[in-house]
Amino acid sequence: MQKYNKQIDSESADAQSDDSTCMAYGEKVKELLSASSPEAWCDHLWAMYGGYVVAQKELGYGPDAPNIFWSFRDLLFFFESFREKERAQA
Repeated sequence: MQKYNKQIDSESADAQSDDSTCMAYGEKVKELLSASSPEAWCDHLWAMYGGYVVAQKELGYGPDAPNIFWSFRDLLFFFESFREKERAQA
């Protein structure tokens, strides 16, 4: 029984740790969205990625280019979802 209780305590601590991590991420997202609108974030992301693509011609192909694209795409989709929520509320 004692081993079972330790396992439950460990799982509870993991869940609390996950919750605090999610809360911390939420606070960072709140800070980002208070700094600029989702529309501005989308524009900035396109500008950054566009600059990266142009620079690749001079710098040469980087093996991490596909990963950078997927990160860009995920961030863009993330901010676009907030932009759509703003439009729906207007």
